[in-house]
Amino acid sequence: MLVAVLALTFLVIPKFAPYNQVLLLPAIFLIAREGRVLWNKSWSSRMACCLTLTAIGWPWVACLALWMASFWLRPERLEQTWAIPLVTTLAISVVLLIQLGSLVRDAWQNRPVPAVAAPGR
Repeated sequence: MLVAVLALTFLVIPKFAPYNQVLLLPAIFLIAREGRVLWNKSWSSRMACCLTLTAIGWPWVACLALWMASFWLRPERLEQTWAIPLVTTLAISVVLLIQLGSLVRDAWQNRPVPAVAAPGR
């Protein structure tokens, strides 16, 4: 539940600040641990897993592509493309919250229900 609160906090913060993504690490670790369960649930859960991987992986792939392009592109052109790795910054918290919502729903449905003692016994 704390992980969902951290992800929601990051979503509500009205600033575009990639350095705040440290708050999302517990959510990423939890989703990585439960990845097989999430992948095997349903078609929509698989789509959410793919969106999560895309949103988290995009900055890394884009940075690598920009680094490789820096060998043959002019510096002026590279300066125009500096924001490409930041495109998914806001989407990361949304897709993590979708995944966490699925995990919280499953945990809530599978929680043990305490037995109620009969009155007078």
